[in-house]
Amino acid sequence: MSVSDWVEARQMAGWTTFSFEDVIQALPSLSRQNVSNSLWRLCEAHVVSLVHRGFYVILPPTNRKSGIVDPYYYIDNLMRKIGRDYYVCLRSAAALHGASHQAALMRSVMLPSPHISFSSERNNQLNWYYRTRIPTVFLEERKTATGYIKVSNPELTVLDLVQYCDKSGGLSSVATMIAELSDTLDFSKDDGSVLLTASSATIQRLGYIMEITLGQHDKANSLCEFWHQHFKRQNYALLNSKAHAKPSGRNERWKIDINATVEVDDM
Repeated sequence: MSVSDWVEARQMAGWTTFSFEDVIQALPSLSRQNVSNSLWRLCEAHVVSLVHRGFYVILPPTNRKSGIVDPYYYIDNLMRKIGRDYYVCLRSAAALHGASHQAALMRSVMLPSPHISFSSERNNQLNWYYRTRIPTVFLEERKTATGYIKVSNPELTVLDLVQYCDKSGGLSSVATMIAELSDTLDFSKDDGSVLLTASSATIQRLGYIMEITLGQHDKANSLCEFWHQHFKRQNYALLNSKAHAKPSGRNERWKIDINATVEVDDM
């Protein structure tokens, strides 16, 4: 059996990914160089795509002209292969929860530290982000064409959006996505434990946006109660830590130095 025949048979059996070592084990009569050359030709023909070191995706027939496949097609299998927890995050997660107003073409994925070296050329539809650990209890599974992907739940999604606002289109874009997700948010469930995944400054900024920008007073009150209960040191924080503008005022309740204007986009 040739490598091409093996790939075709694997696809017919319902498999969408494989590793270089899978081919070596399945076709022991072929040399590693022979297998490498054959896979290179299949990549050139857009039959398969090399998305990480030694890890390939079998492209669906509809994608073989472009040679491009949505990362949701393979991300779960890739993370299983390299043994990393992960979740789809930020604007990508917000879109999956219904905030389609500002859905991004790029897919955002959160990984635990330390960083992994991914080829930007092989994964040009992916943005990678890192945190100390993955809070798996706050993840949901979403069905895809090839299985499932892990996605941050609405509350973790919103916290990440605020923390990584500079990577999510800015505070106004973040506020717009929070507004779109507001009906699904419940920070009081599970005793508000999802909030312990965030910094004090993130909760302060989220509380300010919920109350001042969005007028979500009940949800803001819940956040404020948790913040006072679990964060004993409540220092002032800039509304936008990346902005260079001097604060124009202060919000005493949330201890926010207001150095940015936050407005919700038309929806």
